[in-house]
Parts: sequence; C-alpha cells; structure tokens
Amino acid sequence: MTPRAPRRYESKRSLFDEAVPGQRAYDPKSSIFEIAKNLAAATESSTVRVSDVENRAVMKGFTARQIQETLDDYADLSVWQVRKTPALPRAPPCGLGVTCV
Repeated sequence: MTPRAPRRYESKRSLFDEAVPGQRAYDPKSSIFEIAKNLAAATESSTVRVSDVENRAVMKGFTARQIQETLDDYADLSVWQVRKTPALPRAPPCGLGVTCV
C-alpha cells in the first residue's frame, strides 16, 4: 500500500460522511464565514467589523485561533479584505497646511 492510499480512503470516507441528508458537516471556517456573511446581510452592507464577527463567533463557541485562521484563509483567497486599523492615532502628514513639530 502506498502512503497516499490511506489519505485517499480518508478523503473518500469524508465525502460519504458529509452526504447525510439534512445534516451539515461541522466545519469551523465555513461556520465563521456564515457568521460574517449573515452580519453583512443584516446590516445591508459589504463592510463588517472584525470585532462583531469575533464576538458572534466566540458566543457560538469558536476559539480565537479558529476565528483568526478563518480571517486569514479567506483573505488569502481574496474572498474578503481585512483592514488593520492602527491602535494609536497616526500623526497627520506634514505639508498640505499641517504644521509639524
């Protein structure tokens, strides 16, 4: 038996496991994505705060690690963009009528 055979078997078995009618497979990333999608739909916006997604996901029992992995993975796939907001306000740029000290 080649090393790939067990992986193929496992993959095939998981397909059959997921095919149970009326029952969804437990996938944290898909569930967290659904939370974000539902928040966007509820606010009729294409922008959702990460903190809102985090709060709802934590309330449903997901870990901070699962949430961060989901955010990163979907951002890597260009499904969404995560904007990092600075923790401290930035100083205004010099010039354009702004006096810098």
